[in-house]
Amino acid sequence: AERFTDAVVTDHRLAGDSTSADVAGVVSELVPIRVPVVVLSADAGTSLDRMARERGWSLLSKPVSPQRLRSLLVELTRPAPTSA
Repeated sequence: AERFTDAVVTDHRLAGDSTSADVAGVVSELVPIRVPVVVLSADAGTSLDRMARERGWSLLSKPVSPQRLRSLLVELTRPAPTSA
């Protein structure tokens, strides 16, 4: 069976004019399943918060503790319960 990434963790501002939206766009083109996106940003504000909410992404403000990031990733990648 094919295996895909469990989640994407990206900074919002990247090299050049690239942003987390570009990363998420490439992943959605390449991966045929929905992949949770976690955006890290030191300047999380209203517009970035709104974009993250609209797209179903998680947004964490820097600095992010490793424990907080790990906890969120565990939550986002936990398999859905199956009904018997």
